[in-house]
Amino acid sequence: MSRIEKFGRKRQKAGASALQESGRNNKSLPPRSRKHPSLRPRLFRLLMQTLVFLFIVLSGCLFLWGRSMFLETGEPAGAAVWKGFGDFP
Repeated sequence: MSRIEKFGRKRQKAGASALQESGRNNKSLPPRSRKHPSLRPRLFRLLMQTLVFLFIVLSGCLFLWGRSMFLETGEPAGAAVWKGFGDFP
């Protein structure tokens, strides 16, 4: 048996038709990036939202801590938090 008979033209024709078939199917399939989206953009967005939240919490805590530095003698510890809100002497 010759190599052409064993491996020859039949496989080339089958391979060529398989490429044509796969070419037709590839046009109807969605892109891989849409079908299997990456996790990186979602993690980046979650990281940014977490950092913004922590910045807001830190700013609020520093604001309240700074107001407590101006306690007058004899006032309770939490009195400075609301000092200046609604007090019109």
